[in-house]
Amino acid sequence: MALFASGASGASLPIGGMPRVNLLPRSVTEGRERTSLLKRWGWGLVVALAVVVLTAGAAFAYLTVAATQLALATARTTTLLGEVGALAPVRAQLSLVDDLGAFRGEAMATDLAWARVAEIVTPALPSGALVSQVALTVGAAPVGEDRTAEAGVSGTVTVASADPLDIVAVVRTLRGAEGVLAVDGTDLQSGAAAENPDAAAGYTYLLDISIDQSVYTNAFAAEVAQ
Repeated sequence: MALFASGASGASLPIGGMPRVNLLPRSVTEGRERTSLLKRWGWGLVVALAVVVLTAGAAFAYLTVAATQLALATARTTTLLGEVGALAPVRAQLSLVDDLGAFRGEAMATDLAWARVAEIVTPALPSGALVSQVALTVGAAPVGEDRTAEAGVSGTVTVASADPLDIVAVVRTLRGAEGVLAVDGTDLQSGAAAENPDAAAGYTYLLDISIDQSVYTNAFAAEVAQ
């Protein structure tokens, strides 16, 4: 029975078939198996190399695309920097305009509305009296929102009248006027005095007065705030 057994397969022969006998030596069979195994390993190595090559090619292609995009972005950045540099004179002019506007705002922050000063002083004077001279000094630039806390203008106001005035009543009225921080009558001069016979007849009163910053025009307040 062993004589008719096949070395490659354990299947039994069909009835009436030709007997098949494996007469090859064992070394030949093992050599064929090794050759087959080497072929399989060879094909596996080829596949592995192909995968490595494809992966490396894909990575190289990705790096090439990335390098191209980087070069384009760098060129675009260079172009934009050139355009920004070309606008430097315009930016300098705009900065100069802003600086000049701020300077004007600071310089004009204490601009006085003289009509407002007259509106405060004149109503307190009796009939026949008038403001003949002013010597007022402008105060500091506004600080904060409350314009009634700081002096905007202070000095002396000369009031002339043909008849004597109740200067105490005038001072009292001015102290109650809106915008007046302080006021006081300091001097009385008569134009008909003996030491000055050529002077015009009448009376002159000097008032020390201080008015708050509501007399500022605030025309450039927005520019100062900026």
